[in-house]
Amino acid sequence: MALKRIYLIRHGETNYNLEGIVQGRLIDSDLNYQGQAQRDLLYQRFSGIHIDHIYLSTLKRTYQTMEPFIKNGIPFSCDENLDELCFGDIEGTPIFDHEGNSVLKKVLAEWKNGNFNIRFDGGESPLEGYHRIEIGFEKILSHESENNIIVCLHQRILRIVMCFLLGKPLSDMDNYPHHNTGITTLDYNYETKKFILKELNDFSHLNITSDL
Repeated sequence: MALKRIYLIRHGETNYNLEGIVQGRLIDSDLNYQGQAQRDLLYQRFSGIHIDHIYLSTLKRTYQTMEPFIKNGIPFSCDENLDELCFGDIEGTPIFDHEGNSVLKKVLAEWKNGNFNIRFDGGESPLEGYHRIEIGFEKILSHESENNIIVCLHQRILRIVMCFLLGKPLSDMDNYPHHNTGITTLDYNYETKKFILKELNDFSHLNITSDL
């Protein structure tokens, strides 16, 4: 039985994460000091685990998260199909206004209700993101000789990825949170063409007791 072990990892913390600012595909931010520390703990977590290939978005926060692995000689590929969802005109603005209201609330509610073609002005719908992920993972799975891989991505697109891989409706997106450098482990069976979830959002390497 041919299996591929897939480690899905969210990038390390950025100042946009820390400050509660909308950060999507249009913002190419760097890891902050905390994100770099998370990255180093993540690298230690994988000590002794052989990785055949690393797949990244084209945004530098994923590259910076995987930089210690890459410097150690692990081959990598960047693919724009793995980029974060585009949030359009609200990118770079605070998630909460001065009254504590989320700028995301209305559209997220539409997504929860199954309206997957809804997008923020100038942005991208979950359905468009889903179609990108289909293309990206078709490429990833075509490399059958790679037994252990890392795919480093972003919070919202990771939620979409989980629905795609597990055959869940996009309305289930919010069931799949990912902490910065959180690890979700799956096995792909090439015979059954099914993904088996082994562990969701493991961030024990960060030595903290609860998700943020």
